[in-house]
Amino acid sequence: MNTFFSLLEQLVSLTAPSIVVLQSLLGVTLLPVKESRFTQFFEARPSTGLIARVDYRIPVSNDPQKAPFLVMELRDESIHFDDFRKRLGDVYPSDISAHHPHFIGYRGSFKGYPVRVKVSAKTNAVLAVMIDYAEIVVKADNGQPETPVRSSTKRPND
Repeated sequence: MNTFFSLLEQLVSLTAPSIVVLQSLLGVTLLPVKESRFTQFFEARPSTGLIARVDYRIPVSNDPQKAPFLVMELRDESIHFDDFRKRLGDVYPSDISAHHPHFIGYRGSFKGYPVRVKVSAKTNAVLAVMIDYAEIVVKADNGQPETPVRSSTKRPND
């Protein structure tokens, strides 16, 4: 389990990882699965290990308001949310829906970086971890947050 959290620490510290960097960190080969006008989709399904599936989405344009999105689905309910919660900052539910009664989505902060966690409503096991690199805050040399790569809110005059 510590290996997963050290991997997560490396992943959140990146501002926009390349395919090569992700493949190296995750030990997978990301294959293109589709492309839309706005996004390229890559996927890996390792047959062994803690991570069952990786979904990586990269914006097609160089628009600084767009950023990659990473989803790691976990295998075998191997991490309990209580263990994960101990390592997160403030945690709050972000996705509770009658349409998806089998899981609850949470937002939290891991090592000062925002992450999303999908948790089984029945077993409280972590099903997936998501990193929206648009929410990652670039840290200054002094370790203090500076500016988000992208904000989800519009700025004046946008």
